Amino acid sequence: MRVRRSWLVGCVVYVVLVAALTASWVAPHDAVGGFRPAEALTFLLTLPVSLVTLPLSYVVLASVWNVTGADGNDPTWPVTLSYVAWFAALAVANAALITVVVGRIRRTDRSPTTHPAAQSSPGPKLG
Repeated sequence: MRVRRSWLVGCVVYVVLVAALTASWVAPHDAVGGFRPAEALTFLLTLPVSLVTLPLSYVVLASVWNVTGADGNDPTWPVTLSYVAWFAALAVANAALITVVVGRIRRTDRSPTTHPAAQSSPGPKLG
């Protein structure tokens, strides 16, 4: 399947945006804890893959907290890096899924049964 360069640039921008948003809400800071708007936006941007992988995300990311020994109030750099990598991977999976779906839709639109040029020529008449 051939993918346009502008589509690839859009996918890269999308993945970088998700990674930056993830880093903004996982990195240690002085703000009060709780669910942040950037966190909600990250999850919305990674739908539907984040919904399908939610149980796996919970297990993997909770394991990172346990392995690194980070307490609940101040994530360490391995936790931040793991979260950023995880959500960037979800964004890559989303971009791949959307690329495949859009490619199939475009292929269906160009099929001989729906293409106007294929319908305008009835072909030779047989006896």
